[in-house]
Amino acid sequence: MREYKEELGTDSGIEFFSKDFFKGALGPDKFLYTFRSVFEGPFKPDKNAVEEIHFFSIEKIYEMVQNNEKIHPELLFLLRKHFFSTII
Repeated sequence: MREYKEELGTDSGIEFFSKDFFKGALGPDKFLYTFRSVFEGPFKPDKNAVEEIHFFSIEKIYEMVQNNEKIHPELLFLLRKHFFSTII
């Protein structure tokens, strides 16, 4: 919550979404704890911590993955597990 507040400048509530075990191909295995929030804005990002904020539909993110755009491995794991099954 502290990082969310510091980096995005909001204190909207967050709720637990999932706990998943990620087997790192290049790094250590770890548990990923994912939270979600609904926030209509405006964001007030910390310019020292966040360069840009972009919003994409899940369909657009799926297209980005299919086009081999650079996505963090842990995020890609979570997207495949929790979201892509709804559009495949």
